[in-house]
Amino acid sequence: MTAAPLVQKTANRRLLRREKSSLPGSARAVCDGKKIGEAEQELHAKRAALEDPAVTSDRIRLQDACTELEAAQKAVDDLYAPGASSKKN
Repeated sequence: MTAAPLVQKTANRRLLRREKSSLPGSARAVCDGKKIGEAEQELHAKRAALEDPAVTSDRIRLQDACTELEAAQKAVDDLYAPGASSKKN
């Protein structure tokens, strides 16, 4: 067996949890791309809600929308933070 097929075979397999946890944040983020994509979509939706005149004209709804935006931003930040895979799994 040559080295090229071994490298290709290794590149195609899923990473183990301990392998993911040793990756830097941005590389781990690629491994957890689906979670990050969903979290970023939710964050985008929360930001869009802040542009809704019905929300901005009602201080209670505005406060709730800001709280939800902060929570969504924290979720995205946590996914990119070092050690995120070991915390979430």
